[in-house]
Amino acid sequence: MCQSIGSNQSTAGQFQFQAALALAAGPAQSVVLSASDAAGNTTEQEFLLQLANNIQLEWVAPADGSEVLLDGAEQTLALSARASNLSGTEQFVAYLEGLEAQTVTLTNAQGILSGSLALPVVAGDYALWLEAQDSGGGVLARASRNITFTVPAAITLELLKVTPADGEQNIEPNGFVSLFFNKPIELANLTLEVRETIHGFSYVDSDP
Repeated sequence: MCQSIGSNQSTAGQFQFQAALALAAGPAQSVVLSASDAAGNTTEQEFLLQLANNIQLEWVAPADGSEVLLDGAEQTLALSARASNLSGTEQFVAYLEGLEAQTVTLTNAQGILSGSLALPVVAGDYALWLEAQDSGGGVLARASRNITFTVPAAITLELLKVTPADGEQNIEPNGFVSLFFNKPIELANLTLEVRETIHGFSYVDSDP
């Protein structure tokens, strides 16, 4: 297939260009670069390009940009990802950049990867890497994800949700009240006062 490529001149006598080539994993493929000028002069050069594999890696969890709380206990982060175009001989590992000594091997079940990784002891922003490797540990494909680890003290306490919601109607009397905070709290420091009226879904007004 012949493809016409435009070029940009940045330095006298030198040209830059780019093109997307569809390569299939396997034997080397021949690519011929042909250059022509306005006078009709043409020159060609052949290149051999080989794609070792076309493995595709896709993170499922955690989500990119996730924020994880460090509570001081031994915690782990659940990992899951998808892999395709596999030969069946690959192995998959995950690690936090800068903490390669804690690399974990993921389980592969028909292209669904899963495992858990120990959380760091130091808060901060980390790059979470997923790698497909050959039997010798060579990297075949990689995918990354950014994770932020924080300590509870660094987060301002917020009440995210209350159930039943304010103004909600037709709620059973003596129901359960739930409070949802953005981080763990000390129950001993929480004071909750609940007031209720005699009006409720179970009470039927039979007055004239």
